[in-house]
Amino acid sequence: MRWQALMVFMVFFVSSCVKEANTFSEKELQTLALFKQSVSDNLENTNIDSTRSLARQALLLQNKITDSTTVYNALIQIGITHVYQREYDSGIVYYNQAYQLAKSSGSQILQAKALHWLADVYVYAEDYNEAAGCLKRAIKINREKNQNLSLATNYALYGHIFIASLQYDSSLAHYRLAEYIFDSLNDIGRKATVLSNIADVYRKIDDLDNARAILQEALIMQQEIGNIREIARIQNTTGIIFMNQQEYDSAVFYFNQAIPNAKSVGYEYMVLIARFNLGKVYSMANNFAQANHILEELLYYCSQHNIVPGQIRCLLQLGKNNMQTKNYQESKQMLEKGLDITESNGSLEFQQEFLSTLIKLTSEMSGDTTITSLFTKLDQIEDSISDITLIEKVTEAEARYNNLKKEKQLKILIQEHKLHKLRLIYTGIVISLLFIAVIFAIFLYRKRLQLLKQKHLLSEQTNMRKQLSLEKATLELQIKDNTIKIQQKEIQQKAQALITKSINKSRIHEIMENLNIQMLPYILKFRTKKDREAVNKILNECLIQYHSNPFEEIEKLLNEIHSTFFMSLKKEHPELTLREVQLCGLISLNLSAKDISSITSLNPGSINSARYTIRKKMNLQPDQNLSNELLKFQ
Repeated sequence: MRWQALMVFMVFFVSSCVKEANTFSEKELQTLALFKQSVSDNLENTNIDSTRSLARQALLLQNKITDSTTVYNALIQIGITHVYQREYDSGIVYYNQAYQLAKSSGSQILQAKALHWLADVYVYAEDYNEAAGCLKRAIKINREKNQNLSLATNYALYGHIFIASLQYDSSLAHYRLAEYIFDSLNDIGRKATVLSNIADVYRKIDDLDNARAILQEALIMQQEIGNIREIARIQNTTGIIFMNQQEYDSAVFYFNQAIPNAKSVGYEYMVLIARFNLGKVYSMANNFAQANHILEELLYYCSQHNIVPGQIRCLLQLGKNNMQTKNYQESKQMLEKGLDITESNGSLEFQQEFLSTLIKLTSEMSGDTTITSLFTKLDQIEDSISDITLIEKVTEAEARYNNLKKEKQLKILIQEHKLHKLRLIYTGIVISLLFIAVIFAIFLYRKRLQLLKQKHLLSEQTNMRKQLSLEKATLELQIKDNTIKIQQKEIQQKAQALITKSINKSRIHEIMENLNIQMLPYILKFRTKKDREAVNKILNECLIQYHSNPFEEIEKLLNEIHSTFFMSLKKEHPELTLREVQLCGLISLNLSAKDISSITSLNPGSINSARYTIRKKMNLQPDQNLSNELLKFQ
């Protein structure tokens, strides 16, 4: 018992400790809530340091957080802040940690997202092979899981990789895949962004008309959803295309549209670019006063905010403009200042540009002795640029060799994607057909059951009707048989009574005749004739009273029972005589020859002879019974 009590106490103690360890304080809950609100892929308008700090605070609570997705988002968010500040190695570290966490939790969708972020940072770091490897794995997962939105984003990033390796056809193919998927998802914003990327590819291959048409399509989409930031970027790019096509008025129009739009959303970087492009297009249009005014304001702003690339571009363009307007000293000051900045900044391309412009300026300024030193510097820079160009060419050749392999892999990937899509379609069709077949089979089965039930019910009803009809027919037959039996019994009774009556009357008639004969001597002895006549009258009346005609009585009897017997018999056999018909009536009562003889006082031989005659007239065969045949007329 003590050991059991001790175990219960230990379990209670451990559970209390665990509960206390997993309990968040109010401050920690507030930190988590703020972090969840701050999670975003776009950090343009946020404070990077505060965002990273909030994500780190959430990451410190990972031992208490049961939801691995929150920890995953914290790692991704810290990685995004490092990439935004161009700390690519740090970004890769955090993205890898997020990938490992997603892998350990078994979430393939989160793995695919982490792989996409890794590919993105590798693109920024110009490690395109690693980026392509990450994207292949992400695409495979997203295709298996039908994550179409993530899949389209993967294809779009693949397009960036092919642009970097100068494989513009492959880049366009991947961008078009992404555009198709975004269009099927009705994601207008992302589709417009991909169209802008496609336009950039056409710009790189100098197909400016196609680039401009696609940008107009993207601009309309961004205007529909009210994305002012992207509208400003597209307007600036459209202005650059018009500037390259020497349509300066159109270029000025688009730059002037882009500047206020970028200002309205605080897009300062785009404001600077659009203003510089506006100054540049005025320079190309020989409107140097307007161009210099814009460029000087921009140079002052870049100097105040230490924006070195902006200072370099403004100084170079101002130097060229002043040289065009013969302001050589001012041009020389601008160009020399810009050359000093580029030398300290290490930008060889801009150093070459500045030196070339200074040489041109010096040649125009007669008597300047600095031209030799400028040529020397220019030669050194060109040699450096040549070395760099050679290295770039070798690197480009290697990249093209690797890209030939990638193109084959891409073709295979596209075919696999098409096959996967077809498999999905066919699978959907097969499943739909199977579902319809099952529903149809169930419907037929239920219909068959219903029909069988109705058939069984109908069969039962039919059998019941038949049984009732049979019972009714049986009952009718019984009633008919009983009626016939009763009638036959009545006939037999009446016939028997008739026989008895006829015999009695015959006997009485014989007695009366004998009495008349025996009384004749006594009658003659009466004194008077009147007495004799009176006695004879009495005797005659007695004879008349007891005299009977059996045929008439038989006919009367049959008419009572079967009113149509004699009529039917005469109609069927008109050749029969009246006496024969009367005799048929007696035979139909199933009377024997003896009974008939007793009733009619005829000799039995005469009766048999009459029967033979009747059979012959009725055309009866020897095996046919006369009584049965006569019964048919009843």
